Amino acid sequence: MCGIAGILRFDGAAPDPGLLRRMTDAIAHRGPDGAGHWQEGPVALGHRRLAIIDLSADANQPMWSTDGSLAIVFNGEIYNYRELARELAAAGLPGRTTSDTEVILNLYRLHGPDCLRRLRGMFAFALWDVTRRRLFLARDRVGIKPLYVLKTGGVFAFASEIKAIAVTGLSRLRVDREALAGFFRMLVVPQPGSIFDDIRKLEPGRYLLVTPDGAVREETWWTPPAPVGGGDDGDDAAQIAALGGTLRESVRYHLVADVPVGAFLSGGLDSSAVVSLMRAEAPDQPLHAFSIGFPGQAGYDEGPYARQVAALKQVDFHAGTIDEGFLDDLDLMAWHLDEPFAVSSAWATFYLARHAAGRMKVVLTGDGGDELFAGYQGYQNEAYLHGPGPAGLLAALYGLARAGARLGILRGPAADRLLTGLARRAGSEGQRYSEQVAQNSLHAMSLVLPRDVFLPALAAWRGNLMARCYDAAPSPDRLGRQLYAEYKTRLVDEMLMKVDRMTMAHSLEARVPLLDHQVVESAFRLPSRLKLGRNAAGAPEGKYALKKVMEGYLPHDLIYRRKQGFDIPVQGWLQGPFLAALRERLLSGRLRQAGLLRPAGVETLIGRAREPGHNYTSMLMVLLALESWADVYARRAGAVSWS
Repeated sequence: MCGIAGILRFDGAAPDPGLLRRMTDAIAHRGPDGAGHWQEGPVALGHRRLAIIDLSADANQPMWSTDGSLAIVFNGEIYNYRELARELAAAGLPGRTTSDTEVILNLYRLHGPDCLRRLRGMFAFALWDVTRRRLFLARDRVGIKPLYVLKTGGVFAFASEIKAIAVTGLSRLRVDREALAGFFRMLVVPQPGSIFDDIRKLEPGRYLLVTPDGAVREETWWTPPAPVGGGDDGDDAAQIAALGGTLRESVRYHLVADVPVGAFLSGGLDSSAVVSLMRAEAPDQPLHAFSIGFPGQAGYDEGPYARQVAALKQVDFHAGTIDEGFLDDLDLMAWHLDEPFAVSSAWATFYLARHAAGRMKVVLTGDGGDELFAGYQGYQNEAYLHGPGPAGLLAALYGLARAGARLGILRGPAADRLLTGLARRAGSEGQRYSEQVAQNSLHAMSLVLPRDVFLPALAAWRGNLMARCYDAAPSPDRLGRQLYAEYKTRLVDEMLMKVDRMTMAHSLEARVPLLDHQVVESAFRLPSRLKLGRNAAGAPEGKYALKKVMEGYLPHDLIYRRKQGFDIPVQGWLQGPFLAALRERLLSGRLRQAGLLRPAGVETLIGRAREPGHNYTSMLMVLLALESWADVYARRAGAVSWS
């Protein structure tokens, strides 16, 4: 696991070496074990190394192929590199190192961009092809490792994190209003854009070819198979057994390292499954598992279950804690998160990673199980998707209300309630699904945002990424469309973003065996009835197939207990000093100075936060996360432009 950065100039001039060093310095946390820089002609490549495989200096980067025709900077791990290295040696391309990086170089020499199809792992890399005079950039199938790019009139830049591009001065750092709208609703910035309008994410399963004349070609090299839907074909027991074999093989590959490998263990099904499979694959290996708890917040504490799993699997267990003092670290977390991000589990993951990094360099996590196997409760609710009335009539009424609001005819709280109510119900089934899973209400947005900010944000939300993915999903049933949309959106933008940033903040590599591409393909090919099944009482049972697999590894009561999310108890903390600190920061901060907040609306939300049964916690945390991000970026990368 590492950090990469680079520049390609289109005017033929040499990139500034100092600029490249500033880029790698900005992501030094991703690779404290070494730094490498190389520049020739119009291209410059930079690297920060976290040594996991082949710890020798021979594996430092940028790395050159033995024939001098290729140079690479690589972030990630190739788990099948040993098999590939043997095949390459038999083909006349033996390695001079035992690193997975050199395997990519030699595979590219044989297969060009098609080399990607042979790789099993998580990765983002940039390879300079001297002979063809082109930069080849690629991202793994699922999007586990990040890659950001910027193209201006005269330069192309890339990096593992936005901040490495931001510090160059090449970006205007202007906030993308559509991205902001997505953030307010979903607590994350949706791909393929970023919070800045001139920086974007390379999407999962895609690659770029960039040449010094400024030409950029983008291609898709992998997509998940179409969901099967609810068909009755196939032997259920055989499919469950096959899934179990694929999961175990994935964990075996994810244990490949030249340093010890531990695990995050919340006590939930997914992380317990990973730890159980680790023990099955490494019966005699010392294993360590790490968890985080919340003192005085029993409803959020899964520690007893985590301890039970650790004891069953003879794993050394280490528990840390987090409390409302996390506010002191909010700016640091915002800097590492790189974009506005208000999913509270990210803050817990930050402390969990800090706790684990004192002992380990690599951990396995259980992320991805809910999205692949229908673990969330929302998958059991279809009533909202049917819509409350004729779609055409609702869309027409919403259009009239929007026009009235834009012209100033409809104003005031009652008008805003009408407008936001119609917005929630009008549109395609995908649009209604995006409303079902949105984390903040449109009404809360209307309270805290000035009208000239709220109305464009409302318009930008129409046809959002979640809605588009749902409507375009190649699935014959609703569950398949839901899972496909979640996989294409929140899995990458929320779960994988959080895990990458919060672990790399502490120079800790996180691996996600439930998202090995072979597991993903197996999950997509399972019929819906093996994801959202029925228990003995006939009630819906999420993660049906995964639970059946784990019956061979864990006690029944651990597998089938009620699901808990990995969140922090913000609701309880809002009753104490935390709320006063939040109010002070919001009402005197950069968002208010930029005219992005209605102080009266913020006061309304803060007042209601003390009332029982309120539902404005999420919006308050969105505002706090955005304020913290804007402040830390202004201080460390450059002033953010809001217009």
